[in-house]
Amino acid sequence: MTGVIDRRPRATSTGAIVTGCVALLLGGASAIHFGVMGEHAGVSWSHGLFFALVAWAQLGLAVLIVTRRSRSLIAGVIVVNLAVLGVWAVSRTAGIAIGGNGNPEAWGAVDGLCAAFEVGAVVLSLVLLRQSIARRPLSSGVGYGAVAFIGVLVIALTVWIFSPSVASGGTAADGHQHGALAAVSHDHAHLLATVDDKGLSALSNGHHHAFGPEQPLGATTRALLTSQMNATIEVARAYPTVAAAEAAGYRRAGPYSPGLGAHYISYGSAGALNPDGTMTDDALHHPLAIIYDGTNPDSRVAGFMYYSIGKNRPSGFAGPNDNWHYHESLCLKYTTTGIDAPFGADKSATKAQCDSVGGIILKQTQWMVHVWSVPGWASAQGLFGEVNPALACPDGSYYERPASQWAAHPLNVCKSAA
Repeated sequence: MTGVIDRRPRATSTGAIVTGCVALLLGGASAIHFGVMGEHAGVSWSHGLFFALVAWAQLGLAVLIVTRRSRSLIAGVIVVNLAVLGVWAVSRTAGIAIGGNGNPEAWGAVDGLCAAFEVGAVVLSLVLLRQSIARRPLSSGVGYGAVAFIGVLVIALTVWIFSPSVASGGTAADGHQHGALAAVSHDHAHLLATVDDKGLSALSNGHHHAFGPEQPLGATTRALLTSQMNATIEVARAYPTVAAAEAAGYRRAGPYSPGLGAHYISYGSAGALNPDGTMTDDALHHPLAIIYDGTNPDSRVAGFMYYSIGKNRPSGFAGPNDNWHYHESLCLKYTTTGIDAPFGADKSATKAQCDSVGGIILKQTQWMVHVWSVPGWASAQGLFGEVNPALACPDGSYYERPASQWAAHPLNVCKSAA
């Protein structure tokens, strides 16, 4: 009969809908790998190349599976993503030495989301290989609704995971937070808005909780923290210069480096090692390291590094803002005057670098925290900031010499230093 509108629901195939979902998941994983490519290129060229190849491969597969779906292409999606997931799992458990120091990285929110996209793509690709399921008819309304839902979910999660609120809100695990979260989780985005960079954003050390705006404190907590800071200021008054610290038995551990200053360390008190991680009067008055703005006898005190040899994260200072952290692969050299750290007291080093100066690798330190309470030396990162931008190089920048040159410049590793 002519003139009658066919109102029967249109149908599509389950395979077509699943294919669209696979493409969206691959696109999300590709976007994340593109997003973190620059950061990993800063670690090593091999890291950057790997992330670039993975990103382009996943993007290419996303396009091809929609336009030229075949069993061999579906198998390619499965193989590529299983390989990427395998590399990720090894990097988080055993560690990968290529382009890095071989230490396992910590699990993070960004890499977890990327892995979830890849697992989803693999599972749905396995569904596509089942012809009996792939050819099954499906209402177009239901099918396209499912694709739209997956698309919105992938886009929303990808945008969310790179948002500043996540970057500074601490959704990542301790340690090397994967992707753009790591790039800004130390509040570098805030620093770049307030400080002329000049290499500052490249300064990063240790395994931290995500840095973000300091949380407000109640009156009681604020009073206790103030009392604790007053104790640290008493230490600064007792050891105002390098000469005063050395006279009391403190010895330099590593060179002056921008953002971190020069660390002078003493193990002369049980409080310096603080086994239970509580800030007793003894612990407050005996920081493991006093930080100075240089290595000359008249260099001035700028801050402190407190330490705890306890297994668990220290209870530490009053309030939630003290960012305790630890280091892996710290190079130590035992001398007649004490323990030296040729590559810095807050820097990781490779075994080859440490061997070149006759040192040994400490696989992992215990907990430590910086305190920038000395009047005149407040850090733009906050009282417990990772680094202190006030500790710059002679030319006002933060550019360091290559690590291969540090042994030849044991007092100052700034590029602009004499």
